[in-house]
Amino acid sequence: MYHTDPLSNETPLIGCPAVTLWVSIDTPDVDLECDLYEIQPDGISIALWTDLRRLRYHESLREAKFVQPSQIARCDFNPGLFVARRVMKGSRLRLVVTAVNSILWQKNYCSGGVVAEETAKDARTCHVQIYHDAEHASAIQLPLR
Repeated sequence: MYHTDPLSNETPLIGCPAVTLWVSIDTPDVDLECDLYEIQPDGISIALWTDLRRLRYHESLREAKFVQPSQIARCDFNPGLFVARRVMKGSRLRLVVTAVNSILWQKNYCSGGVVAEETAKDARTCHVQIYHDAEHASAIQLPLR
């Protein structure tokens, strides 16, 4: 989870946010989700944007390429949904990165098999490392005006 400092002015957010994550995992595959929220000064949380990626498709949406253990891979969440909102003065923006685990989405058990055929017996726990160094600068790009 990442937070900005409180915004000094009301700020329009108009366009498609984009997130670049540099990650390593210890399983053949994982599904990642990025969620962006406005956290208002009184603590109210407003969902602004979300996007999902299956890491085996980090280079191409047409061809699976598994990330090898200890390999650092770039995963782009872009293009995503269009956002149009005036973010309140004093609000912070919160980015949440998590593994997808929802009844609303196909379950990926992280084994590297055919996801539609995997069952709980194939399940593996995935540990995800997000990098922030000079060579692997994970970042969010926001269309602020």
